[in-house]
Amino acid sequence: MRRSDHGLDTPRGEHWSARALCTQLVAEGSADPDDWHPIREAEDDPATKRTKRWCRNCLVRQECLDDALARGDEYGIRGGLTSRERRALKAVA
Repeated sequence: MRRSDHGLDTPRGEHWSARALCTQLVAEGSADPDDWHPIREAEDDPATKRTKRWCRNCLVRQECLDDALARGDEYGIRGGLTSRERRALKAVA
């Protein structure tokens, strides 16, 4: 495997996001892309809880988080963290 600017790729060049659980859930119709951008990113929000639960079960969670931190994504849940949690993580790094 090689490391690209966008994450860990397979020998055939498949981007990590192709293996992401969110990609699979959206493709099968079990989730909507907007699920990762809830109106409220509060810990007690049911949509946030559900999405973070999906992220906990994702095989490429770390790649997703690394990508979000590298890009400075300001919105949505990425790598199992809300935008507020990512900002806090960057502040201590």
